Amino acid sequence: MSYLPSALDCRLSSGGSCTAAVPDFLTPVMTVCAVFELTLALIAVAERRRTTAPECSGRSGHSGKRGT
Repeated sequence: MSYLPSALDCRLSSGGSCTAAVPDFLTPVMTVCAVFELTLALIAVAERRRTTAPECSGRSGHSGKRGT
């Protein structure tokens, strides 16, 4: 099996192998999908870092008790 370019060899019971038909358009489609997936993952990580509140240092001026 080869990922780039896409290829698939079928093993025969006699010990040999034959190449299975893999469409020519499959490699570019897989590449575009991988780039799209990586881009979305990076955007998700950046968004998570942007929206995550910073840790409190414990000196915010609040005693932690509700006012009466």
